Amino acid sequence: MIKQAFQRDGQVVDYEILGVAMYSCVVWAVNCQMAISISYFTWIQHFFIWGSIALWYTFLVIYGYLQPEMSTTAYRVFLEACAPSVLYWLITLLVVICTLLPNFTFRAFQTRFRPMYHDMIQINEFEGVETDELPRRVRKKLHLMESLMQKERLMQRNS
Repeated sequence: MIKQAFQRDGQVVDYEILGVAMYSCVVWAVNCQMAISISYFTWIQHFFIWGSIALWYTFLVIYGYLQPEMSTTAYRVFLEACAPSVLYWLITLLVVICTLLPNFTFRAFQTRFRPMYHDMIQINEFEGVETDELPRRVRKKLHLMESLMQKERLMQRNS
């Protein structure tokens, strides 16, 4: 990205543009990671996830419009260099996809082959199956906990 022309007039990428692109990728990746890990959305979660992305771009615009003495090298970097560039948006999209792909793949594999209890409930709800039976792993854990509690009660009675 550093040695390639970034804009139509042949300008190359400098550190300010690289910084905006890098932090934009971080903001998008972190917020999309949170969105992927949430099972049920509420309006508050939507507000904070998508609002923080909007706040990042609002910050870039406002900071870029400050006097060059205050914003130093970031003077209108986003509006004049990054936003009009297709390469900036393409890099942001590809980096976010590449950072989310391993976690998304692991989560899909886990849901398919080693589902957690809440995954089983979601699958049953999706398939329309209603059952009160607990999965074998959960039953084993409950049995173990019950036996430990019984031992504890016996020890308390004996002392």
